[in-house]
Amino acid sequence: MKTRLSNMEEDVKGTLLRVKGIVKGTNGYLNLQYVPGEIKITDSTASGDMLCFIGKNINRMELMKLFARK
Repeated sequence: MKTRLSNMEEDVKGTLLRVKGIVKGTNGYLNLQYVPGEIKITDSTASGDMLCFIGKNINRMELMKLFARK
C-alpha cells in the first residue's frame, strides 16, 4: 500500500491534498491517512473498502488504475 501511495505522489496529475479511508489488507483492514509527504497506515477494527481523495484537477482514471486490485 505504501508503494501505491508513493507512486500516486509521482504519477497522478493534479493537486492531491488528502486521502483517507479503510481498505482490506492481506491480514485484515487498514486505516489509511495521507497528506503530501506523509503516509500513515494503521490496523483498523472497522471493516471497509473505500478511499476518499481530496484535491484539485485529479485524473480519476489514473487513480482507479493505480489502486485496482491485482
